[in-house]
Amino acid sequence: MEQNDSDSSMKQVREIFTKAREMPAGPDRDAYLDKACGENIAIREEVEDLLRVAEKSGDFLKDDVAGHFVQEPHDMIGTEIGPYQITGLLGHGGFGDVYRVEQMEPIHRELAMKILKLGMNSEEVMKRFLMEREALAMMNHPHIARILDAGTTADGRPYFVMDLVLGTPITTYCDKHKLSLEKRLQLFRKVCSAVQHAHQKGVIHRDLKPSNIVVVDEDKEASVKVIDFGIAKVINEGVLDQPIATQAGFFIGTPVYMSPEQISMSSDSLDTRADIYSLGVLLYELIAGVKPFESDTLQRAALAEIQRIICEVYPEKPSVRIRKIKDKATELAKHRSIDTLTLVRTIRGDLDWIVMKAIDKDRSRRYQGVGELATDIERHLQHQPVHAAAPGAIYRLKKFIRRHRLGTAMVAMLLLVILVGLVTSMIGFAQAKKERDRALVAEFISQAENAKSLTFREHLLTLLVGEQESRDYLVNLNQIFGGMEGGKDISGKELVEQLNSISARIDKVLINDPLLMAKTYGLLGDSYISMGLKAEAWENYDKMTQALAQLNGSKSIAYADGLVRYAQSVNHGYYGQLT
Repeated sequence: MEQNDSDSSMKQVREIFTKAREMPAGPDRDAYLDKACGENIAIREEVEDLLRVAEKSGDFLKDDVAGHFVQEPHDMIGTEIGPYQITGLLGHGGFGDVYRVEQMEPIHRELAMKILKLGMNSEEVMKRFLMEREALAMMNHPHIARILDAGTTADGRPYFVMDLVLGTPITTYCDKHKLSLEKRLQLFRKVCSAVQHAHQKGVIHRDLKPSNIVVVDEDKEASVKVIDFGIAKVINEGVLDQPIATQAGFFIGTPVYMSPEQISMSSDSLDTRADIYSLGVLLYELIAGVKPFESDTLQRAALAEIQRIICEVYPEKPSVRIRKIKDKATELAKHRSIDTLTLVRTIRGDLDWIVMKAIDKDRSRRYQGVGELATDIERHLQHQPVHAAAPGAIYRLKKFIRRHRLGTAMVAMLLLVILVGLVTSMIGFAQAKKERDRALVAEFISQAENAKSLTFREHLLTLLVGEQESRDYLVNLNQIFGGMEGGKDISGKELVEQLNSISARIDKVLINDPLLMAKTYGLLGDSYISMGLKAEAWENYDKMTQALAQLNGSKSIAYADGLVRYAQSVNHGYYGQLT
């Protein structure tokens, strides 16, 4: 049954490809592919891969495209190669066909076999196929398909045998099972573990995409498998005698998942950070349901435009993209068992930062190792600050509260109790201050009534003109504050100068004592009134009321009484009593 499904799938790919190839790239072809492929992502990607190879590869891989159709790979079904019998066609890699085989001896089991395609025996292609075989042989990781055997067919084509992986592309699997963001991230961490293992073995995959990262159910638990190292790059070329070159004008990989340095075809400078970029694009798609750049846009573009987009255009953050595709956002959220607003809110922040760091145009600003990316994913899952951004104190505080909800709740309650106590105390303090101010006003009234006391006047003059100068003023105190009664005779001009000297110093000397300031301005106003200088008296009375307002507020009784005194003194020269 599975063999028939595979044959039917290949027949469908051939038919769609043949018709699509006759159409020019553009909206008409895209509309045809949408209708012909439907929601079958695997078939759509296979057809698009073939179209891309046919249109952009020149002469280098024409035989590869023809090999899908001129040579019928399912003619191999039933063929025996060593202890293996081919039972079905599973699919196609870059340069080889993948078959389902049954091992007859020494043990009976089902496996997968990849065989170099007929006509693909050029030196470059042969090197790539052998490199994939050698790269897989170095791997020993639960999330990478193991290579179990290798050899050469009777017609001289190399092959290798590996674990049979009957899985679903990771994005399709997650959507089909409506996995939450947390479960998607847990699967993604397994992918990171596999890729990190490959990097430690000196192998860069270079074609990480959903169809090459499949999910299988093992013991009722989802497990990922990274497959197809057909265009991998070995960092240490000791596996081969000569390094593998990339033909000028032909890029290898899937554009939407390719890093800027890879799409620029600077193969010699590629390092593991190219795979980190691809993982970032995959993560973008897993959490947001869309890619940083739409496949359709890149499919319609010429090579130069594809390179410009990947190398120069900065994609929007995942959370921003979701907000802008309102027509699809609801469906995307359902596939993640969440509502749209919660999806955007969950992605905004940590996941935005992690993704954008992984797909940075400048590889020096990306994660420098897959382990760093995996660690940030784990920190996000544990509600700890991630390293993808330089968060401030508020962000770190939010993370701390998220990790310690019970403890912070108790502390918050304690702080609330303390705050209530402080507010209560402040209210009590304000009331006490109000009573104190009333007492000060009463004291002011008492002292003002006793203004002719020499001790009080000496104290005031010492504050205003200094101890030495005050001695010269003492003889005129009765004239200054007592309405020209007694004291040494001085000219009116001298008396005014003395009053003006005192008035000029009051604001500076008594700035922190509004009570004494108000009292002094009142006494000066009285003195000016006694001399018939109403303008000067008004000015000092006005300053007196301002000081009272500062002390008690403009609506206080003392302020109102001060205004009454102002009016009485101005009109009658009367030194009234504040009550």
